[in-house]
Amino acid sequence: MKGTGELWAMSDEDLKGLAAQNSEAWHGTESQEEKDGYHAENTEINKILDSRTGEHTTFDPTSGEWSPRKEPPAGGGGQGQGTGSGPVEFSYEKAPEYLEQNQALIDEMREKLMGRAPFSYDPETDPSYQQYKKQYTRLGEQAMEDTMGQMAARTGGLANSYAGSAAQQSYNQYMSALGDKIPELRQLAYEMYKGEGDDMRSDLNMMLALEQMNYGKYQDKLGQYNADRSFAYGQWSDQQEREYRTERDRVADGRYEEEKDYQRGRDKRQDAIEDHDRAVSQALNIYNATGDATGLAEAWELSPEQAQALVDEFAWQKNLTREDAARQVADWYAQYGDFSKLKEIGVDTSYLESQRGPQVVSEPPKVKETEEEPSPQYDKVVREISRLEDTGFKGEVKIDKIIDEVERARTNEEITPAEAKKILSWYGL
Repeated sequence: MKGTGELWAMSDEDLKGLAAQNSEAWHGTESQEEKDGYHAENTEINKILDSRTGEHTTFDPTSGEWSPRKEPPAGGGGQGQGTGSGPVEFSYEKAPEYLEQNQALIDEMREKLMGRAPFSYDPETDPSYQQYKKQYTRLGEQAMEDTMGQMAARTGGLANSYAGSAAQQSYNQYMSALGDKIPELRQLAYEMYKGEGDDMRSDLNMMLALEQMNYGKYQDKLGQYNADRSFAYGQWSDQQEREYRTERDRVADGRYEEEKDYQRGRDKRQDAIEDHDRAVSQALNIYNATGDATGLAEAWELSPEQAQALVDEFAWQKNLTREDAARQVADWYAQYGDFSKLKEIGVDTSYLESQRGPQVVSEPPKVKETEEEPSPQYDKVVREISRLEDTGFKGEVKIDKIIDEVERARTNEEITPAEAKKILSWYGL
């Protein structure tokens, strides 16, 4: 038998195959200790399969069959839903389900974060730069006008190239200062871009943490559910095991009584066969000593005249003495139960059909008087089967031999189907 750890490491198909082998062995063994071992391992196998598949497998100790059933409807808290006849099915309330409360929002936030465009900076689209540009342009123009005015005052209002150059230079200084602002504004824009991303990640992480907390609560609830269900299943399983053992003991007691009845019947049949064989042996001794065929006639269910005629016919056909012929005819009858097959070896037995001798009361039990008249070959088949019990065959081999002999006799119409069923019932078949 495998340990629990080995069983858990096996696949579902391997477990089912092992369970089938155990069931076959359970039905095939007569040892109660072996039956208990196979049953214990199959119980553990089905617990593992049930935990994997959601089925609830029950065992019927009367038939020895395991029956998987799907998860029953919720309710009952581990109480059975049966009617009290046969195995009670285990049931338990449905396991709690996890509901993702924030998953849609999390997916949306993650998509926005992952879909952000990479950072880029264009001063022409930056409102801050545009404000600086207006301001510095205005200041540059103002500086240029002031410079032109100062130069005109010095020269008496006369314009010259130097004045224009100085005014342009004043304007350019402000434009240059505007250009110096771009790196500062770019860095400011990057910090804003980065801050916005950090805020999005922070919000996403907060939602993930909230969802993880909810899942943790679900895990705690599920763990408690599994613990409660396992406890309830254990109680149910223990009850099933007690019922199995009770039913097993009841069946075992019944089989014990059947075996005792069978043994008594077998002993009675064996005693009848031995009495019959002794009667035949005594009749042969009397015949050999005195020539009186009365005892042989009774054993063969013939009249004394028929018995003597049969011995004479057999002796003439086989060129034997009467004594040797009588012994061989007795052996033939013991083997076949009648003389019909003597025709196959050239012995005329047609005269035997004109009259039947008395029934032999010392032979093995026949069909009861209240039943139909047994088949002519019935007693012969019974004797042949009884002899199989003493040939040294054991267990299933002996049973197979008996079944084969009964089937052969039924097929050859030596016995009726009802008589075949009656014979097999003596062996619990």
